[in-house]
Amino acid sequence: MVRRMRINRYRPELCDVRRALNVLMSECDAMLPPNCAEVAGNLQIVLAEALNNVAEHAFAGLEPTEASVASALCGDHLRVVLRDTGHPLPQRLLQPPPPPNLAGPTDFLSEGGFGWALIHQLTSRLEYSRTDRENRLCLWFLVAGTRKNCTRPNKAAIQANSSPKPPTS
Repeated sequence: MVRRMRINRYRPELCDVRRALNVLMSECDAMLPPNCAEVAGNLQIVLAEALNNVAEHAFAGLEPTEASVASALCGDHLRVVLRDTGHPLPQRLLQPPPPPNLAGPTDFLSEGGFGWALIHQLTSRLEYSRTDRENRLCLWFLVAGTRKNCTRPNKAAIQANSSPKPPTS
């Protein structure tokens, strides 16, 4: 079963990210089954990180143009696709990063750099492609099953010019 939500367009600037995130979360909350509070929380964290990354990094030094986010419920997965025409995503970010070193005094811990680790940890799959100067990041969230299923290891995939297929369990 696929239930498509309308595509949300937004201007990828930091001042518009909060508004776009609120709209997306309202729509996704309406799609998710009632017992998916954990998935909704994970979705909000991942979308906040991804939308901020687009605004801060993809358009660094560029005039922000319109970006879009589309979501669909595909069986037991929610698929969210972000599209923009900013700089390409660095390939190194597509592999799950090593866990951060949290040893030592908290005064010396980095304040940033955890976003991609969270994205990898909280999604069940991610795919990235760049075609005709457009970035396409597809994020998958398992919405049915147990907590164990929701936090299974991430499988990153790099696909060029192909449409994503639902992940297999």
